[in-house]
Amino acid sequence: MAAHGLERARAVAANDDLSRIVAPKTLVRHILRDEPETHRALFDGLLDSGLSSDEIYRNLLSPTAVLMGDLWSRDELTFTDATIGLGRLRALIRAMDWITPYNGDDQIKPRSAIFGTGSGEEFTFGFHLIEEGFRWSGWRTASGVRSSTDQVIESVRRNCFDMVCLSLSRAEEMARAALAIQAIRKSSRNAEIFILVVGQAFVDHPEMVEPLGAHAAASSSRAALHIADKAVRPPTKQ
Repeated sequence: MAAHGLERARAVAANDDLSRIVAPKTLVRHILRDEPETHRALFDGLLDSGLSSDEIYRNLLSPTAVLMGDLWSRDELTFTDATIGLGRLRALIRAMDWITPYNGDDQIKPRSAIFGTGSGEEFTFGFHLIEEGFRWSGWRTASGVRSSTDQVIESVRRNCFDMVCLSLSRAEEMARAALAIQAIRKSSRNAEIFILVVGQAFVDHPEMVEPLGAHAAASSSRAALHIADKAVRPPTKQ
């Protein structure tokens, strides 16, 4: 079965119209049905077709993760399948690290960010994609994407970060998030730390960003990186 899946993926990858054939809905089926070797063959085909890693990441992986979350919330996907599927997507992203546009520069201290989720968050893969986007763009990111706000507070107390990014999907968690942001500001070793919030809660209630105590909110990975790049300028070479 694995060999057959690999052969099928290579056949699809040979098609000139690959970028139109592979859509999030199609990838969900591949992720849940086929072996990991098949997924990697499919992505190799995407790269060979001329798509960049950034295009694959933003236009396929991110929407696929969102679709999986939607399917699970509508009870069209079991918790087990969603967990397995998101794990396989995460493995694909890590496997693509060698072709990311950022190669590092030891002469410049990279900007740093820590990412934390609100309480009750069940799926953090979309937030994981945001962190990967920052890392690929040259930011130094804390590895604890699943860090609770308490862990974030302790981390900014011990280490100096340029930015904190918090995910919040439920509006009822706003009050708790506001208290967490106050504690982050009070505890941070960097008095100028930039606080960005992301999540559906802020798509539904953009007016809550300022009362929450955050500097800005973003509704997508691209928007989050754009806002942070403007707010936190990279150091220049001496």
